[in-house]
Amino acid sequence: MDLFQKQKPFSVQECIDLSGFLNQFFFALLQHLGTADAFAKYASVRRLLLQLYDLDSRHAFCPRDHWILVSSSSSSEALIKKHPLLRFLFNHGQSAASSAPSQQLAASFLAQVRQGDAIPLQILQTMPHTISFRTRLAIFRDWIHMDKQHAASAAPVACIVPIRRASLLHDGLRAMRQLSTTAWKGTVRIAFVNQLGVDEAGIDQGGPFKDFVTLLVNEVLHPKLGLFVETKDTHLLYPSSASNVAHPNHLELFELIGKVVGKAVYEGILLDCQFARFFLAKLLGRNVFLEALKELDEDVWKNLIFLKHYEGDATDLGLTFAMDEIVFGKVISKELKYRGQHLSVTNSNKLEYVYLVADHKLNQQARDQTDAFIQGFRSIISSSWLRIFTPTELQWIISGEDLDFDVPDLRRNTQYQNGYFDQHPIIKMLWSIVEGFSSDDKRAFLKFITGCPKPPLGGAEYFSPPFTIRLVQEKTGRLPSSSTCFNLLKLPAFTKKAVLRDKLRYGTRQKRGKKRKKKTKTRPCFIPFITQPLFIFSDPRQCGL
Repeated sequence: MDLFQKQKPFSVQECIDLSGFLNQFFFALLQHLGTADAFAKYASVRRLLLQLYDLDSRHAFCPRDHWILVSSSSSSEALIKKHPLLRFLFNHGQSAASSAPSQQLAASFLAQVRQGDAIPLQILQTMPHTISFRTRLAIFRDWIHMDKQHAASAAPVACIVPIRRASLLHDGLRAMRQLSTTAWKGTVRIAFVNQLGVDEAGIDQGGPFKDFVTLLVNEVLHPKLGLFVETKDTHLLYPSSASNVAHPNHLELFELIGKVVGKAVYEGILLDCQFARFFLAKLLGRNVFLEALKELDEDVWKNLIFLKHYEGDATDLGLTFAMDEIVFGKVISKELKYRGQHLSVTNSNKLEYVYLVADHKLNQQARDQTDAFIQGFRSIISSSWLRIFTPTELQWIISGEDLDFDVPDLRRNTQYQNGYFDQHPIIKMLWSIVEGFSSDDKRAFLKFITGCPKPPLGGAEYFSPPFTIRLVQEKTGRLPSSSTCFNLLKLPAFTKKAVLRDKLRYGTRQKRGKKRKKKTKTRPCFIPFITQPLFIFSDPRQCGL
């Protein structure tokens, strides 16, 4: 880009200085804009500010924490000293500040939001990037908690859904399809049926439902199903534009999958999947442009950038307002505008061509599939809740932050069963071994027990069900085992550290080895939708039937 390569029209340092001033100026200004008309006068200021922020989020050029004005690491006095323009916010909340002058800023802001204070809420909706992610995450969880309370009063009886493990994908999609929006937000219990047709013992207190959602999402997002595809090099998921070939009811499926992913977020269940950034941006209601095409198809992006800066005669390139696509081995020509096949690309219209190609690839090809997924997702997670996050942060909420877990934190929040306790010699030996694990081994260890290689946002205290280690009887050749639905490690009493380390590594790697292999070519599977009801409900009326 010209800004980074040629320092035009502004230098990078000028952009840093300008963005810093606008960030503080608009933050302070929000506290004095009482009407929508007054706010509209400064819309161009906010638009420029958000453009600079979006540019920095894609091509980081600002210092760390450049945008953050409300964080948990500083007091209001420290922030006012650094940014004098911000004194108005804390004058507004003077009673809280005066009673606790050393109170952390994020806690003060969070308290004001919980009290329904108009100014912090306006800042949250208008300039969420100025508030630390941890604070916004706490607010997001508050909103979900309040919504759950409302849902519990509307649907106090749980829906019980029998699922055959041998037909998890088929039964799961067919069953969840029949739930009303109220039932989706209520309590859903899973009753697994084994291969012999017998109900598995136990009552679902959240664990089997977590296992069901995790397994279901892993299946429906697999490219072999023909609903989602992966980016070429990074293997990030986004809806397939050819999903209708294998699935005539593909839009209904996408809406259902959106609901399932939304329900996982709603319940705090981490999913082991990575979505493309441009797809996440659409979930947030943002527009995606040329720069996002690099993630989807870097070759096309490079060609468009070349054309955009081409100084020769564009007609020499022989381009028209049409593009060829290969769909299941057949070349299909797609016109980008009316009679585009007969309209040549020239120097005067090449920017329009660049825009139309990027728009077609990013927004038009899989528009119906994306809209259906978004509709399902937002029926569980409100769009107003989502707007306070960036695409990267939304990915963290879906699948956890891309960090190794903190061993002391996990140990503090671990529960023990059948005789184990924190100071048990074998438990002390276990944590010593885990502390010495490599990053890959730590992630394999966590995935082995919880089904996801990443810890929950905010730390191990947010594991649901709690992370647990249970003592089991040692048998010859027995390995550690796990129940991912309960976040449970079943650990025999190995008395030698070397044996425990080897058994633990072998057990986790053996399970990891069962992970599906990526294939360059897959044949889509077809999911038939059977209309007969599958449910057994405590009260069918509570489930919208």
